[in-house]
Amino acid sequence: MSKQTINVGTNQDDGTGDSLRGAFVKVNENFTEIYNELGGVALSNIKMSGSTISTDTSNSGIIIDPQGTGTITLTGATTVTGGLTPDTLTVTGNGSVGGNFTVTGAATFGSITIGSTIASDLDVTGAVTVGGTLNANGSVNLGDTTADTVTITGRFDSSLVPSVTETNDIGSLTLRWRDIFVQDIDGTTLTTSGDATVGGNLTVTGNTTIGGNITIGDADTDSINVSAELANDLVPNSDSLYNIGSSDKRYLTVFGDRFIGTSLEVGGLVISGNTVTSLATNSNIVLDPQGTARVQVNGPLTVTGTMQVSSSQTIDMGSNRIQSVATPTSATDAATKGYTDGLASNYATAAQGALADSALQAEADTLETVTNRGATTINGITVGSVAVDGLTITDNNITGSRSNDDIILDPAGTGTVDINANRFRVSNSKTPASSVGAAGDQQGDIAWDASYIYVCTANYDSSSNIWKRVAIGETW
Repeated sequence: MSKQTINVGTNQDDGTGDSLRGAFVKVNENFTEIYNELGGVALSNIKMSGSTISTDTSNSGIIIDPQGTGTITLTGATTVTGGLTPDTLTVTGNGSVGGNFTVTGAATFGSITIGSTIASDLDVTGAVTVGGTLNANGSVNLGDTTADTVTITGRFDSSLVPSVTETNDIGSLTLRWRDIFVQDIDGTTLTTSGDATVGGNLTVTGNTTIGGNITIGDADTDSINVSAELANDLVPNSDSLYNIGSSDKRYLTVFGDRFIGTSLEVGGLVISGNTVTSLATNSNIVLDPQGTARVQVNGPLTVTGTMQVSSSQTIDMGSNRIQSVATPTSATDAATKGYTDGLASNYATAAQGALADSALQAEADTLETVTNRGATTINGITVGSVAVDGLTITDNNITGSRSNDDIILDPAGTGTVDINANRFRVSNSKTPASSVGAAGDQQGDIAWDASYIYVCTANYDSSSNIWKRVAIGETW
């Protein structure tokens, strides 16, 4: 209630003021309200003397307890000379500790709020010393800008464990720790963006992935031992620049399925392209198959120098002919068939006459030798075979005696070549190289294989499609 004032009237005892009873009723109600505010039925232990508020009882505390959400507001500077134990302390202005702030026992804080931000306006100009153990329960923030520093002189006697895994770092890209001394590093990943120097041995028991350029060893006295097996190709970063081994340090044995390169040097030989050359001048190239094996050449063999067979050795032609032999000029030269035929003819026409060597006559009969032996030319000549230039007629076979010469049937004028039979045969099959053909193909050539019959319509010129073909149908 509001304060009640006793009406004393205008003049003494003029009857205009409150009655005596009414005046004391106001007095009692005013005192009751004061008592209610200062202790209730009894006075409180609070005592005020000048500007000091104290208690009547020694060691009795003073409790300032606003109701509900009310707060205690100190509008002026506040000095606490004794202990301060608040549940919540809010300072809207600046707080200043002019001297040392010393806590000799345990210090417990629920929440300290200064301004609108926790610890934003706390200004301690002196040292803060905690003589005992400082327990800061809950989250702790040290510093609010990168200009703040934290100095730790003591020793950690517990692990430093982050609150979440693989999120926070030690140091940064621009601010790094200098040396880290540890017994070992146990984790899933060790990452450094700068240089890492290991003064002792480095042992990695798991998989290792190294990105960027790699330099192993800094002198040729360093050694690299690889016990594992390579699971990928070894590819240089530049073509035709680096070597494997050197002229004075070679690998003992190289195992591989094949070698692909422009040249190969093995012993005293160089293989470049399709050419084999000896390194040393006048050095022989020896092909030496073991046991009864032979050197086999599949295809034509061209010898541009002298081919020599060692003494006591033979040349086995396997019942095949030696072609394009020159006329002999020395007693030890091989003789051609034409040369021996000429000798036989000379023997037959010489003074020996009918007594000429029968063996030479049997080897090759010519028209001259036959007539000299008494044959008639009126109706025909009957001999075992007839040789005419590059053509030999034996029995019913006409054979070319010069290698790669054509056999030409060329009737004069409008005459034709008449095969008086109901079929003719091309014994050997042939498949042209392509529709363009190959060198030597001529207009009129006919060939066959299991699928087609081929006809050459023009001479080979290396570009025109000269061969035509017709598919062979099914059998019936």
